[in-house]
Amino acid sequence: MSIERPKNRRASSLRGLVPALVSTLVLAILPGVLLADRFAIRMTDQLIGYAEVTDLGVDSQSGIREVIGRVRLRLALGDQVREITIDQRTRYDDQGKVLSYLSHGSQGESWSEVDGRFDGRTVTITRRDGTGTAAETTSQELPEDFVLLGSNDFGHFDAIAARLAKLDGDSTVLPIFTPEGNGAVVELRGTRIAASEGDPDGSRRWAFDDLNVVIDPATGRLLAVEIPSQSTRIERAKESIVDEFGSAAPVDLLARHFIRSPVRFDAPSQVTRLVVDLKVRVIGSGIENPTSILTTSMQAFDGEKKQERISGRLSVTTVERPAEGIAPYPSEETDPELQRYLQPEPLIESDADEIVAMARSIVDPLAGESSDRWTVTEAIGRWTFRSIRYRIAETPSALAALRNLEGDCGPHATLTVAMLRSLGIPARLVGGLMYTPSFGGSFGQHAWVEVHLGEAGWFAFDPTTGEFDRLSATHLKLFEGMGGVIPESLEVVEFAPHAEPTAAPQWEATRAFPYELGTRYRYEYRVAGEVLGSETFRFVHGDDDSIVLEADIDLGAGLTAHRSRAKLVARRDGAVDRFDRTIEGLLRSTLECEFRDGTVVARNRANLRDRRLELEAGPATRCFDNNLISSFALMGYGWVMDKEGAFAVDTYHASTMTILRLTFRVGPPSELVWGDSTVRGRWCDVSPIENRFFFDSQGRLLRIEQGTLVVELDPADGG
Repeated sequence: MSIERPKNRRASSLRGLVPALVSTLVLAILPGVLLADRFAIRMTDQLIGYAEVTDLGVDSQSGIREVIGRVRLRLALGDQVREITIDQRTRYDDQGKVLSYLSHGSQGESWSEVDGRFDGRTVTITRRDGTGTAAETTSQELPEDFVLLGSNDFGHFDAIAARLAKLDGDSTVLPIFTPEGNGAVVELRGTRIAASEGDPDGSRRWAFDDLNVVIDPATGRLLAVEIPSQSTRIERAKESIVDEFGSAAPVDLLARHFIRSPVRFDAPSQVTRLVVDLKVRVIGSGIENPTSILTTSMQAFDGEKKQERISGRLSVTTVERPAEGIAPYPSEETDPELQRYLQPEPLIESDADEIVAMARSIVDPLAGESSDRWTVTEAIGRWTFRSIRYRIAETPSALAALRNLEGDCGPHATLTVAMLRSLGIPARLVGGLMYTPSFGGSFGQHAWVEVHLGEAGWFAFDPTTGEFDRLSATHLKLFEGMGGVIPESLEVVEFAPHAEPTAAPQWEATRAFPYELGTRYRYEYRVAGEVLGSETFRFVHGDDDSIVLEADIDLGAGLTAHRSRAKLVARRDGAVDRFDRTIEGLLRSTLECEFRDGTVVARNRANLRDRRLELEAGPATRCFDNNLISSFALMGYGWVMDKEGAFAVDTYHASTMTILRLTFRVGPPSELVWGDSTVRGRWCDVSPIENRFFFDSQGRLLRIEQGTLVVELDPADGG
């Protein structure tokens, strides 16, 4: 079960899709000449956006030259479609020196703006956004020959092309300043290399780290920019690119970071030993990471790493948290090798007042106790696990995660690292692949945390999944820092334990249906005791003695509204005939699924996407979806769970359009305080969705728990 989360209010970090580079040196343009250029932006050969650059020429009175640009991007993160627009304006004096730079990026109602004013070598940058926080203004000195490169500003790339065209040699160094960055001036070293197949005749190709620039030396014009680590190419295009973009389907950025697992793990958090042979490509910081980072206290590597390419065997064994060698807290860390893990860095804003204050508020209640680094680390990690709602984020920024109280694994990890560093505890961001039930069982990109405990050394934990004392062996470490991974192949060689669940218990078709047909029932959703919303549902008779579930879900309490309506038709033996659902909110979608002859025929229309597929599904396949507890109520009523043990059930998860095997681990007889009464039944742990269900002796689903999320049937309706 998962809860749809509110949208991150910060403007998109995808503005940095194209790395930063650009020049203050510009070719002279004749007054009155208007130049307009368009560029196609493609990732993995699929169109994700376009850019327009218009040179307005030189004003006859002021002598100021102005270049404006616009970038349009359309991307998908799973079923979330992101439309991003960036407008830019750069002004130059009559000597070609930069006077000002303005960039305004927007995505829906979110926006951010960078306003730069240049006075010789001094630049003053003001940053604003739509979160309601105060504008930030900073000033700094730049090198005499600095090169301006705004994020995704292809007018600036054109200026770089003009500069490269004038060079006689085969190498250069560009001191790059990016106003959207952290203020650092980066020396970008370039080398002229041989042309590639497909480069226009007479063109020149320059290689800058993870960036290739193709220019026309005769005109000084930019022809193309390539970013190999992102499988991205930007090239000149015709005016028709605007119409082509308008009809192009969004490209899912997440899919390339996942690879289907040859083994389906019913309880991945319980895997203690895993050996895999893999080939992957790392990006970001992963390219420069040494091979040594692939060997840890719980992981051995036998293979080779050549820049971004990693191939070989990873052997991972779960280790328990050390009981000894843990430094007291507070204590000063004096090891010079660890000092960099105490400092703030981009997106890990450990010096931000808000982060410092939050970390202190979590740790201060521990004062007076016998405290050490792990006690503090666990308190910080568990606060993040409980308080940060899971949602695909637009930026991995720790500060944004704290302000919005939401994010995916990246923000969970960066915020935890930032708070630990603010308390003087060395911590670092790590990542790689982790098993997930997504895409029918796959290994996907994931981030977690390593903390230095003292003599015990580095210890890994996961504030996203809630794994603290031990980390499952399905975590494959492949990079440190702000990196990423694109898997190419993965084979499971060995894993443990091998315990296989049994088949589901006998379905009692004649068992009395525990809900009154036609009567409305209500589940209440609460997070940390606060009401999040509700789900109202009823069961009615359908055709051919089927049971029809009708549900209305409203999770708008205190959050951006999420409302949906669902209908599920099942036979008395539990088999599903049809499922339909409409969702209104940040993600507008319509789900349609028909089960027939061992096949699921599905359609998912979400914003600008329209996905259709057919999946093989056995006759006993059930159906459930996010934030639809009543689908589990219908799924489980006919099982007679009269003894402890585990059983597996194949299910269709509608939102992700995948077949997912759920494992129910039935506990001993238990009691639940439900309203004013005490009810007998059994708890069931359900993996890999990591939920706990309480079914009473009649087969009613009374309560569901997932961390601080509790969903309970209203006793007034079901008592």
